[in-house]
Amino acid sequence: MMIKAATVTLLLLGAVLGTDPPSRAGEPLPAPLQIDAVEQVLSDRTGLEVPLVVVDLGAAKDRKVPARADVARMTVLGTTGASVASLHDVRKVCDFLCGDELEECHYVARVSLARPLDEVGTPVAAFVGDREISAFQPAESDATETPINPGADFAEVFVRPVWPDDPASAAAYRLDEPEAADRELRIEYRWPGGEVYSMEDRECSLRRRGRLGELSCSAFAMVLLGERPLLVSFPDYNDPAAEVVASFESGGMRYHVVRLGLKAQTVFGLLYERDGGWHALIRPRDYALLC
Repeated sequence: MMIKAATVTLLLLGAVLGTDPPSRAGEPLPAPLQIDAVEQVLSDRTGLEVPLVVVDLGAAKDRKVPARADVARMTVLGTTGASVASLHDVRKVCDFLCGDELEECHYVARVSLARPLDEVGTPVAAFVGDREISAFQPAESDATETPINPGADFAEVFVRPVWPDDPASAAAYRLDEPEAADRELRIEYRWPGGEVYSMEDRECSLRRRGRLGELSCSAFAMVLLGERPLLVSFPDYNDPAAEVVASFESGGMRYHVVRLGLKAQTVFGLLYERDGGWHALIRPRDYALLC
């Protein structure tokens, strides 16, 4: 009976937060939650300031406050390490996006880390529950600047990124060398309806991290596998960003923590390879961020 009760609790938690129960061996982790901020608060025990990581639990509209027991333990990923964390409190945070109109609210969990913040680095994402995190490696240690050669570096066919994975709403992309001599790259993107658009950019750089690459331009960015764009940032109301910030192992699988610029928000997610294919686990904020 206790095992059944625990299973029901985990399933309910997944329904409330949009997360999955703890992963079994060989199964991927759930898409991580986003981090809102790191706050400094006075400790009741020591009277000294301690950091609290503010984890975004999602939109508050039509939802009850998440139960403390459901988010009592979390695992926080940072730029240099990971740490389990304990719940401090759950709060509802609201903003007025259009003056006194359009109040938009979401829930957050403020959690305290078991490890010092300087060992974790900047917190970027979190999971509900205790997760096995090992072999953590910051990405800065393995990046190599590479000259851009469009004819050799990029495919001539349109390729759809691995996220978003809905073919009805995701564009396919290709990169090539523009005709204008002063332009470094041209990006072409084709929507499901067949419309093709293009843009040229001369402010681009390419870094390689083993098999993965990071293409950064003034108007767009990509995480690449050889010639293939795995993730593309071509955002409105935001700066483009597509980069690997760290990697780690969990449940016998290797994950890359990625930073991705989307419309009006920058999110952190996971990129991993399984069964001969690449997959992304990304959970954008599910409430309005613009008026």
